[in-house]
Amino acid sequence: MRSIWKGAISFGMVTIPVKLYSATESKDVRLRMLCREHEAPIEEKRVCSEGGEELAWKELARGYEVGKGEFVLLEPEEIDAAKPESSTTIDIGDFVQAAEIDPVYFEKSYFLEPTDIGAKPFS
Repeated sequence: MRSIWKGAISFGMVTIPVKLYSATESKDVRLRMLCREHEAPIEEKRVCSEGGEELAWKELARGYEVGKGEFVLLEPEEIDAAKPESSTTIDIGDFVQAAEIDPVYFEKSYFLEPTDIGAKPFS
């Protein structure tokens, strides 16, 4: 199983390097659209809904729909600036009883494992 995040758990002066794993794996069957005659995957073309012409990747832009058919174009730098900062450390502030946590937060389960560097104290 591959880890989905590597970082550290920190509380007070203690920092433990860890890996995070999803407790369950998706078993979805992924089907592809095929040409019935040739049994080959189909291609999806990028076509302008207004002009009808096929577009190359370099002619595409990303945008946000603010009203019906009204868009604001976003530059790659603007999209990158809007992404939340990722962190490699989870700081634990308090411990609570499980009953104090609303079940709405139990969307998915994960496993934590100390990394090779952090495993020795837990052997």
